[in-house]
Amino acid sequence: MFPRLHPQVVQPLDFNRRYITAELLFALLPSLQSLLHECRKVRRYPSFTSSSITSIFIQQLIFHCDCIVVCRFTDLSVLEKKKLTIMGERVVLHYFNGRGKMESIRWLLTVAEVEFDEKLLDTREEYLKLVNDGKLMFQQVPLVEIDGMRLVQTKAILNYLAEKFNMHGKDLKDRVMINMYSEGLMDLMEMIMVLPFNPDPTAKLEEIEKKAKERYLPVYEKALTGPVYLVGGKLSLADVLLVECTLMLEEKFAGILKEFSAVKSFQGRMIQIPAINRFLQPGSKRKPPPGENYAKAVVEVFQIKI
Repeated sequence: MFPRLHPQVVQPLDFNRRYITAELLFALLPSLQSLLHECRKVRRYPSFTSSSITSIFIQQLIFHCDCIVVCRFTDLSVLEKKKLTIMGERVVLHYFNGRGKMESIRWLLTVAEVEFDEKLLDTREEYLKLVNDGKLMFQQVPLVEIDGMRLVQTKAILNYLAEKFNMHGKDLKDRVMINMYSEGLMDLMEMIMVLPFNPDPTAKLEEIEKKAKERYLPVYEKALTGPVYLVGGKLSLADVLLVECTLMLEEKFAGILKEFSAVKSFQGRMIQIPAINRFLQPGSKRKPPPGENYAKAVVEVFQIKI
């Protein structure tokens, strides 16, 4: 069932990083797919951690691949969803040191448990270098380097990541519902994103709160009355954006979810997901609410007149 591999093909994994070499991935893929099939029938995705790797997994790889592979995966579903990052092609995000439109991308990568690096824009010279190097299709950020591509446009990036990490529904009907829910949330979050650039945000805050309560939150409250997730009974891009959005709203309007019990319960479930829970802790790559320094950097880099 498992093909034997030449030992020189297989290279060791870094114990503390979630990646493998391209050679190792392609060499082991047939064996791992067969093993996944067997484990699905018997164990239903057992948990494999750096300190607790079951003997069947290690023994099969040692015996059939003539090697010892030290690996660190949260569970076998990581392999099936192709969340492995090829060595030398780590995801790189280019943006300011703040939330903005990149924050949703950070959230999605975090939930997918994909490690990423960030190259922060601090000066106009750094931005112009990206433009002159031909890395920005429309001379705009966010820019995400992944899978040998340079992706721009927030919705396109989010949709690509959702497809790649199996968070975009099972069929076309699921995807269009996920996209509708997601774009509604992005519209609402964008109203909050631009507040640092408004010299008098008080009136704008009142408008945002009113629209959130009357236009947006009722939609998600209805959708989550009964179901655990928004679409198709499984975690999707829309769910990730909803938990991000509700936390942003609560930063501005304490108690705004009081009248939306289903949304609040959903938020409580989502923040218990280990990856999200870690992302919400101090020291993570989650950015704080934008302040004067963030707004100043954006204005200077893009030479915006306010």
